[in-house]
Amino acid sequence: MDKLTDIWRVENPAGEGPYSPKSRIAQTLREIPEGQAPLPMQDRGLCGIFGRSAVYPGYSFGFASLESYQAWFSRVEHREALDKEGYFLARYQVSAAHICHGSMQIMFKKAAATRVDMQRCTLLATQDNAMSGLGAARGVNIKEP
Repeated sequence: MDKLTDIWRVENPAGEGPYSPKSRIAQTLREIPEGQAPLPMQDRGLCGIFGRSAVYPGYSFGFASLESYQAWFSRVEHREALDKEGYFLARYQVSAAHICHGSMQIMFKKAAATRVDMQRCTLLATQDNAMSGLGAARGVNIKEP
């Protein structure tokens, strides 16, 4: 049996990330410097996978650690805006065979992953908090420690 890896992903109840075409917050998040939050085609390690395409069929994006999430969304205002727009921080588990590592983000096959936990984007993210089971659905059973 493959060892499962934790992936952290910001998403809404429909499973869409904050940079999706339907996102109302994507424009605000463009304030984050490119070196801190590169597009997949600009991220070393991911840039050659699909060439310069902006479409990544079957893949979603996330972070290898909570520290990486906090480095990307380092401003409290951005995390508060994500929370206000209905986004949450989900923890997925997936086999390493379905993960591509970039320099700042992870690309993974979401269909091969299982969401095991979630928490509000505004909570101070720590490994201990995340492993404590903070909720099973957005707006339901999400508790602050």
